[in-house]
Amino acid sequence: MKKVLLTLAAVVSLATSALAADGTILFFNGDISNPDGTTYQAPIMRVGGTVGAGPGYTAGLFLASNLTTPIATTTFFNNTGFFAAANTVTVTGQAVGSTPSFIVQAWDTSAGSFAAAASQGKQRGQSAAFTSLPLGGANAPNPPIPTPDMRGFQGFTMVPEPSTYALGMLGLGALAMMRRRK
Repeated sequence: MKKVLLTLAAVVSLATSALAADGTILFFNGDISNPDGTTYQAPIMRVGGTVGAGPGYTAGLFLASNLTTPIATTTFFNNTGFFAAANTVTVTGQAVGSTPSFIVQAWDTSAGSFAAAASQGKQRGQSAAFTSLPLGGANAPNPPIPTPDMRGFQGFTMVPEPSTYALGMLGLGALAMMRRRK
C-alpha cells in the first residue's frame, strides 16, 4: 500500500510540475500598450539624454531577485534607444500567471557585462524594478494567457564614465582658481 501511495504521489507531483510551465514576457521597449489602448515608449538614452543607445550597447532583462544572470539580452536599433527587435522570452522558474519583478540593465557592449562596464568606467544604466502583468504561456489555464509586454518599464539615461566627472571637476576647479586670481 505504501508503494502505491508513493507512486501516486510521484505521478501527481510530476503532473503538477508539468502544468506549472515557465511563463513568457515580450522583451521590448517600443510602443508598449496601455489598458486604454494608447501606447508609450521607454527608450534607453546615452549620457546627456539626447541620443539613444544604439550599436555598441547591449540591454539585458533580469529578474529583480537575480541581477547576475540575464534572462535575455538584445541589441539596439540605430541610435534610437529602442531594442532592435521584440523578443518573446521564457522566464525560467516563474510560472504562467505569476507577476515577477524585473530590471533592465544596459551597458557598453565592449565591456562584456553590466558589472564589467561599471568596473571599467564605461557607460551603463539600470531601470527601476517593475512588475509584469501575469506572465503568459501556452500551458496557461483555458483560455491561455497571452504574452504580456513590459508595461511598467520606464526608460532611463545611462551614467557617464567616471572620467567625465573628473574632467568636469577639473574644469570647475580651474574656473574657481581663475576667479580667485582676479
